[in-house]
Amino acid sequence: MHYSYSCRDITFDDIRPHWNKLWVGRTHEQYSAMSYLGGYLAWPPETVCYYGVFDQDNNIVGVNSCHDTGALTVRSRGLWVDPQHRNAGLGRMLLNRAVTWTEAQGRIAVWSYPKSTAWATYDSVGFNQQGPWITDGDSSNAYAIKFL
Repeated sequence: MHYSYSCRDITFDDIRPHWNKLWVGRTHEQYSAMSYLGGYLAWPPETVCYYGVFDQDNNIVGVNSCHDTGALTVRSRGLWVDPQHRNAGLGRMLLNRAVTWTEAQGRIAVWSYPKSTAWATYDSVGFNQQGPWITDGDSSNAYAIKFL
């Protein structure tokens, strides 16, 4: 079956049910206080963007978000694609939207903390792994960054 997809901004309330599938049993904040390569941010971000991929029936089948993490960087957070729509390029579409948003904010890099199971998607759009895979609970993650 061939699907037609579009990517557009959504709200935190729109993204939350999908994040519940990505991070089961966690409380979801509107942004993450995590900073690049460790530590925590002491302030809320100035800008936050939530966006989703919609199928031809207007169902959300993929999500991601971005927020600033200082003067030079943006964090891409919460990449999720419905299993029935995987391998259709939606993860790349969502990450490329993160890159475009980062450029629009005048920042020099976008970073993330992807799961190892999603690494091929991040690699395919030019992210570089920074440091080892860190196992925490049911997943392994590593820092990744893309300089613009």
